[in-house]
Amino acid sequence: MQATSILESRVIHTGDNGADYWWIEWGGELDVVHDNERIRDELWGVVYGIWDYIKNSGKFDAENLTLEWVGSVPGKREYRRILGETIMTQRDIEQDRRKSDAIGFGGWSIDLHPPKGVYEPRGAAQQIYPPGLYDIPFSALHSRNIINLFMAGRNVSATHVAFGSMRVMATCGVMGEAAGTAAALCAEQGIDPAGLRESVTALQHRLIRHDASLIGVPWTDPADRARGALVTASSSLDPDAASHIDGSVRLSADTAVLFPRTSAARVARVYLNAKQSTSVQYAFHTTADPLTYVPQELLTSGTVNIEDSGSRWLSLELPAARNDEENLVLVLSANDDVSWHTHPDYLFGQLAMRRRADLATRDIDLHVDDRAPNEIVQWDIKALNRTRLALRIDDGGPYAPNQVISAYSRPFAGPQIWSSAPMANGPEWVELRWDVPQSIEEVHLLFNDDVNEYANNLHYSRWPFRVIPEIVADYDLEVYRDGAWHTSVAERGNRKRHRVHACSAANVEAIRVKVLATNGSRYAQVVAVRVF
Repeated sequence: MQATSILESRVIHTGDNGADYWWIEWGGELDVVHDNERIRDELWGVVYGIWDYIKNSGKFDAENLTLEWVGSVPGKREYRRILGETIMTQRDIEQDRRKSDAIGFGGWSIDLHPPKGVYEPRGAAQQIYPPGLYDIPFSALHSRNIINLFMAGRNVSATHVAFGSMRVMATCGVMGEAAGTAAALCAEQGIDPAGLRESVTALQHRLIRHDASLIGVPWTDPADRARGALVTASSSLDPDAASHIDGSVRLSADTAVLFPRTSAARVARVYLNAKQSTSVQYAFHTTADPLTYVPQELLTSGTVNIEDSGSRWLSLELPAARNDEENLVLVLSANDDVSWHTHPDYLFGQLAMRRRADLATRDIDLHVDDRAPNEIVQWDIKALNRTRLALRIDDGGPYAPNQVISAYSRPFAGPQIWSSAPMANGPEWVELRWDVPQSIEEVHLLFNDDVNEYANNLHYSRWPFRVIPEIVADYDLEVYRDGAWHTSVAERGNRKRHRVHACSAANVEAIRVKVLATNGSRYAQVVAVRVF
């Protein structure tokens, strides 16, 4: 067996397979299209060489391991791209992240792989993390000199560095939906892409109406009759009336919770357990902007003394609100003598996180320095996934009924959902009522699919549930006319976030979404109701 330099800079475990070997790459210094077969042959050689090393070096317990499958078509990460009206750059991803002509968002790190691939002696990738999500502009999806050419995905208008973030598949899908929708609008209106750019709001409204992922782009379409309705509900979630305590998280590292609050909230209460008399340092931060979730600007800090052992609620005065709605992050500093209690019910809108003790990542060079964007690398949300830290905020505004007609249908400076109280005494409902009777044809319902849930589609990630528990499963759509309620739609076993129902009716005074059951959550939650 001949020694190879590949293994000097790559970590191999016999339990790894499939995408764990993403670093088996080569061909970045060749033409990845015209030299396809040469690249394929070299990659085959690399794969079988690594397999030979695992089986025959004597360094692994590999006697019963088999090689089941090897691909035959090399993937193309990067090739030619088309110049658009805008060329996305590193600055657009790290700093100038908001765009007036946004048609979607990206969020992957700037992930740069070396041209030498497996033969690169350093790490297999360098990753530079932006502070949060960034907008993808419509002007990067159409050619600057071919009047009727759209592009999306891996031919999009971007520099090599910006492309390192935009090239991932879900982001390519976002751009594909936007380009296809834009092409349809151009065909309908008889205009070219440059003309559509002058009225990009129409494109944004069409995308949002189809529930595309535009973060922080307001829904203002006058065709939506729901925007002028009075909204009431059977109940609303009171975060201050939380369920019982059933567990705890030891403060072995700095631990934090992001939560929404309106200007009405004055006090935050946390439920802690101490082994002995001690003190806990705390700090309230804002996030960099409504698109981010990690602590950024320090607002206030302090220390609370715990005089003896045991559990108790501790009150912390909130800093003065600077906006009507904003994200706050409460950070409790590490203290091994203290635990933060938890509730059994997961609450969308409160996000628990823990500071990483070690940023080392195998085979990857993390671009970490003193710049603020790297806070997103330092805070881990996977370790406390679906953990609800015991936090009470005497403010139910972020979950009020009128959230179903808010301008946003994705989290943005708050969860942007209506949530009922725990469903204990029958169905919960949210109602829209008009002063003037309406003629309606179509009702769109958006349910909570928990965008915080880690949804990596690779083989190593499995959910403990088959359907997101917060999605409404059984519901009735009712209309009020002629002095009585009528059931227009009776849906059972729903698994989808976005439902569109034909609901032709005249002289409608009100509509009601009656939630009978969810896919596991104790709360009825509706993101949006739109009426056309």
